[in-house]
Amino acid sequence: MEIVEIGLNKKETPSERKISYIDINKDLYLSPVHKKDLVKLSSMCDSFGWNDKNDIFTSICDGRLVTWYYPNAVYVDKDLMDLVKSVKVRESKRAFEE
Repeated sequence: MEIVEIGLNKKETPSERKISYIDINKDLYLSPVHKKDLVKLSSMCDSFGWNDKNDIFTSICDGRLVTWYYPNAVYVDKDLMDLVKSVKVRESKRAFEE
């Protein structure tokens, strides 16, 4: 698939760096740079970014702000990803108007 957006974390040592990208289908992937271990994190992703000082990863997926506080958890146990993730849903304007 074609890659639309790509990014690297900057905090870790070069041997521990991770690469993330969004493909043409708007699927978000994460992989170590020096190892072939590609993991799909989410679908319907519009953009993402790495924190400059910490290994924290944030994205806008399916209209929600999704933040992974420890993205390395996916390489320990994929079930842990829900424990290290925060999801914020945008409140609609109608809820405030009523």
